[in-house]
Amino acid sequence: MEETHSLIPMAICYDFDGTLAPGNMQEYGFFEKLGVVAQDF
Repeated sequence: MEETHSLIPMAICYDFDGTLAPGNMQEYGFFEKLGVVAQDF
């Protein structure tokens, strides 16, 4: 039996200039997972 695979549409959004969220995007979850405080970074 032949397998068929379908692609799922996906988009990645990154806010390089701070227009979508205040501060750096890394401050929302990424630093927390690393155990880093944004001010220390």
